[in-house]
Amino acid sequence: TLDTVPSTNDIAVDAGRAGAAHGWAVRATVQTAGRGRRGHSWTSPAGSLYLSMVLRPKVPMQMLMGLPAVTSLGVLDALESIGLSGRVGVKWPNDIVSVPREIKTPHSSQFNRKLVGILVEARSSEQGAFAVAGIGINIISPVDAPPASPEVQAAIDAVASVRRQQAEA
Repeated sequence: TLDTVPSTNDIAVDAGRAGAAHGWAVRATVQTAGRGRRGHSWTSPAGSLYLSMVLRPKVPMQMLMGLPAVTSLGVLDALESIGLSGRVGVKWPNDIVSVPREIKTPHSSQFNRKLVGILVEARSSEQGAFAVAGIGINIISPVDAPPASPEVQAAIDAVASVRRQQAEA
């Protein structure tokens, strides 16, 4: 874990180019230049989770294009395993959002609020093609964000509770 970095993805890309192994990861307390797809900025205050990992699946570069969806599904599975089943859904291809209780299916387009942003970047190095998967989980809301709905607040509280339990272990 690092304290303050511009972007965990940038650090992981540099590590991947330098030969970091599959699964190498970096976590930061704060990002000053976090970003999402299409250059969108990602507010990264202390208290949330910012993680990037190097992936070397040993496939041709063109096969890496499916990693954003696979990463989204993996994060969704992890959140569901901590009690958020039916409360979160994927906004394709790279966001995990809360699902209000009144919506009958998590596949509805009427999502409430973004909980997780995912940015996957494909690169190459002397060791071949690799990708960096960056995952930002909004455990706390940015200062300028509107108040969280009860559903989102419950999801944020559940993630924060798991994080506290892990810190105490």
